[in-house]
Amino acid sequence: YLNTVYLIFLSLLYPANVMVLSLLLTRTDMGGPLFLSCICLDRYVAVLHPITFTGLKDHKYRAACSVVVMAITVLYATGKAIGGIPNFDKIFTFGILTAFMFMVFCNISILWALKRSGPGKDEMHPMKKKAFKIVLSILAIIVFNYLPPVTLFPFQQYYHTYLFKCYIHPISFSFVNLSSSTQPLLYLSRVEKVPCLSSSKMCCS
Repeated sequence: YLNTVYLIFLSLLYPANVMVLSLLLTRTDMGGPLFLSCICLDRYVAVLHPITFTGLKDHKYRAACSVVVMAITVLYATGKAIGGIPNFDKIFTFGILTAFMFMVFCNISILWALKRSGPGKDEMHPMKKKAFKIVLSILAIIVFNYLPPVTLFPFQQYYHTYLFKCYIHPISFSFVNLSSSTQPLLYLSRVEKVPCLSSSKMCCS
């Protein structure tokens, strides 16, 4: 998010480099949801198909997925920076809608698998309960960050151009940009590296 603000500031100082800056700014439009989808897929396989996941412990398939996502991201960012491509915005709408549905499916499937107690047990194992809370938090963040563009962008043709460009588009992307902060904060709070979010040391105490 701070990188985005910094690049916008540079675009004001150096208008000649607007295309290059646009290329850098738009890399997160498609890359963020796609990389999150890869992470969700990794967790999905680990929880629901542990035997298959054990056979994929080498990082070659992760590297391959990252290369494919990076290539898609670069192509998308280049096309958006060049401009003039008819109906180009529909590519982003299709991409984020597909990624959102995939992430929600993976996380709900993981929650369903964790919720099932073992044979002869009525209560969830403490480790499963902790993992359940983490995945539920991640799902809530994904829904919060990506639901606005997912619900609004497919109906772009029904909005007035001024309304969409000046209000719906920037407000929706403000939610998407928040994911760059909320996901790292969630991780840091889990490993108790943020004093204000740590249960053992509260900042107000």
